[in-house]
Amino acid sequence: MRRLRETQRAAFTLLEMMLALVIGVMLMSALYFALDMHMTGASAGRIQIEQSQVARYVVKNIAGDIQCHLATLDAYPVPAAAAAKAANATTTTTPTGPFPFNMGVEGQSDRLTLYVSKVPKAAAEPADPNALPGNGADVQADESDLRRVTYWLVPNHDGTGGLARQEVRWVTSEDRLEELPPDVGDEQSMIFAKTVIDVSFEYYDGVQWLTEWDGTEVLSDMVTPRGPPLAIAVKVSVARPDNVAVGPDDPGVKTFRHIIHVSTASFHELDQNPTTGKRP
Repeated sequence: MRRLRETQRAAFTLLEMMLALVIGVMLMSALYFALDMHMTGASAGRIQIEQSQVARYVVKNIAGDIQCHLATLDAYPVPAAAAAKAANATTTTTPTGPFPFNMGVEGQSDRLTLYVSKVPKAAAEPADPNALPGNGADVQADESDLRRVTYWLVPNHDGTGGLARQEVRWVTSEDRLEELPPDVGDEQSMIFAKTVIDVSFEYYDGVQWLTEWDGTEVLSDMVTPRGPPLAIAVKVSVARPDNVAVGPDDPGVKTFRHIIHVSTASFHELDQNPTTGKRP
């Protein structure tokens, strides 16, 4: 019986090559989709972190300005020597109560204006301990750094809007007091958070949250100034850096709300209705 000669295989068959190719493509596709999901998740997480950092940066700036706000200062206690001097004087000027130092807080739902300053030395440390407080001739004058800070939203036109901040140092000028944002020129140069597409402010008076506040108003006794609110709530909507021309309802927009306590505020019970507990 004739024995068949065994032949050696020189290469893979076409079917084996095609099968190996299909398996390789499937493995590469699975690896690609896994890597793509990982990169997408990492990118989304990075964007959310950036949005949180923008919100934290905005709140930090506003809180820093609020902490520099001055409340109503009490009148100076009259020293014994100054009291004796006043008893023998024909004309004296003696403070009888607290006096307002600045214009406080003025705000609406879409705008916040703060009048901030350090305590001037002329108010904190009279030059002569025996001098009558409030007497301009006896109290050393010193320059104050009183300034006005305003936050508002510049409308988004083709991605050119954002949250703006204006700081006016010379607030004693009448034209400066009248020119209140957004009625100012060159708003684009004052934007410091371009990805903020919406902002709102609320003011807590001790009973309820209000959409407007005017610290220059007086209470029901027509003497005591209202001053700053007890707290200010800041609500900001931050868009994705790669897509800022969207509305607040866009899924990519993240909204943050933070309440800032105003340490210089006072709760005025006399301005409360004894029946409802609310302001008139």
